[in-house]
Amino acid sequence: MRDTGFEIALHNVGSGAFYREEIINGIEVFKEKIGYYPKIQVNHGDNTDNLYWGSKRFVNPLKFVYKIFHKEKFYEDEIGHPQFWGDINQ
Repeated sequence: MRDTGFEIALHNVGSGAFYREEIINGIEVFKEKIGYYPKIQVNHGDNTDNLYWGSKRFVNPLKFVYKIFHKEKFYEDEIGHPQFWGDINQ
């Protein structure tokens, strides 16, 4: 499919809670299988390692409203957290 022009995206490295080393390994496996690093990341709905998810995808006032109804539980951009991987996304 890649060779016929389809863009192949990464849909997280799996469904569930993954940690930095697992995510890095999954991205390397993607590169090994597809031939390049993913250019598009598609989040699962509730993975706690989702890239810039939850209220981070909104601006105020939507960000404020979102936080009223949803507990923040996404850690991909919290430096030092075991699920942090925002620094390797380019």
